[in-house]
Amino acid sequence: MAENNNNTRQRQAIGKPLTLKSIMVATDFSESSLNALSYSGSLAKALNARLYIIHAFLSPVTPGDMISPEAVSKLSAAHKDRLQKLAESVSKDFGIPAEGIFTTGLAVDRIINEEKRADLIILGMNGAGNAARFGSVATDILNRTRRPVLIIPAKATYTMPSLIVFACDYKTEAEQHNLDLLKVLKTTFDTRFLIGNVISKGEKHPDATAMNRKLKAELGVGEKAFAWIEDDDLVHGLEKFYTLHHANLLVFIHHHYSYFSRLFHKSASEAEAFYTHIPLLVMPEEQVAELRNS
Repeated sequence: MAENNNNTRQRQAIGKPLTLKSIMVATDFSESSLNALSYSGSLAKALNARLYIIHAFLSPVTPGDMISPEAVSKLSAAHKDRLQKLAESVSKDFGIPAEGIFTTGLAVDRIINEEKRADLIILGMNGAGNAARFGSVATDILNRTRRPVLIIPAKATYTMPSLIVFACDYKTEAEQHNLDLLKVLKTTFDTRFLIGNVISKGEKHPDATAMNRKLKAELGVGEKAFAWIEDDDLVHGLEKFYTLHHANLLVFIHHHYSYFSRLFHKSASEAEAFYTHIPLLVMPEEQVAELRNS
């Protein structure tokens, strides 16, 4: 009874369930970012959401460059015009409200500054051979934002997420706002979940009783949705798992002190080595109140 009362108080404190009514996608007009934009348009249409397309213009002028202020101004205007045309094209092609946000400065700072507009941030991954890899912008944003971030591999095309792999870290609690986000995806797309935890070979399984009970209650999954993945390499284990099951989306909670955090820390070599062939949704450990509707 005490546990039920605690759950009730928690739900009352957090307000109404989370919804995804606005999406912000970043573009630098590169191939990977334009691919992410196309994916964003399809997703926004499926969610009946507004799409914001943000472009941060950074002046190419450095000390010693012989570029006049007039030339920089002209280049800035050209970028702004291209962004406006992109927004108009996306709005027409996908039948959604789309708005360009033109700003100047470092991309990471500008995206974080504007993130209050969005319930979800979408970024493109850089192509690298057969894999798609994190760039420094994506890594920095993951370490600073309190919004969910969806990262789209360079050659991924939009597919309704019918099967989602949730990489669950049983060493830390899944916050309610992240489970709410997963429920939005489940309701919108009638998707299935596989909950996987990667452990090293021979490692003792952590106690998953309480977490699995919570996931069953919140996501409506059964016993067959849970799996232990034995692999000494976290990335390899997850890739093998989602490929085997033909998943459409891989989901993490970005705990700052969990073993997943090393994938998104800019000083860690794993951040550059990490890749995925399917979209990756990274959910923040913390979340600001604006994500919930009053």
